[in-house]
Amino acid sequence: MRKKRSIIAVFALLASLQLFEQEGVSQGSIHIDHEGVLRWEHSGEEIYGFGINYTVPFAHAYRAARLLGVDLKQAIREDVYHFARLGLDLFRIHVWDTEVSDTLGNLLENDHMDVLDFLLKELKALFFVKDFAGNPQYDERKKYLEGEKPTGRRVEVTFKDGETLVGSTLGYDPSRPGFFLFPADPKSNNIRVFAVSPFVKNVRYV
Repeated sequence: MRKKRSIIAVFALLASLQLFEQEGVSQGSIHIDHEGVLRWEHSGEEIYGFGINYTVPFAHAYRAARLLGVDLKQAIREDVYHFARLGLDLFRIHVWDTEVSDTLGNLLENDHMDVLDFLLKELKALFFVKDFAGNPQYDERKKYLEGEKPTGRRVEVTFKDGETLVGSTLGYDPSRPGFFLFPADPKSNNIRVFAVSPFVKNVRYV
């Protein structure tokens, strides 16, 4: 049986999907060094990525697959497996917003969205970041200071790969696909995180 890979999505202008599980060890955040090289923040090792956009849920890749009668969801499973097998850490998704939303920005229920939803459900979490560079010297605070009163309930979230995040959530329900977490540290490079329920090991109220 093929080993299912945890993935993180980092959203900015494009989405980068990080193939994240390496023998159960969490690599942590990424940063860009002074030479413009993407590196893992904790180990300093260079990150290896797929050099072009991944577009299976959209545009020409979607149309070609449908024309050939390819099962798009199975194709995504196999693509992610081979990306991981080749030792890649990330690949990019270019989202065609006009194929999943109307002119007012409302999401549409169509086949493009269904395939994109399938891909997102395979992820560990979606990290909405301030910027890709971040601050590799900054040690993010994993607790609340005395007197801080966040909106929602304070939680400690532990993922199956061992990574732990602390923040607040407005609606944790393990029966749902996932939930949003807002970091306890306002200086965190993460604006918010959408944790995908199947990849969450434990949630503890703090």
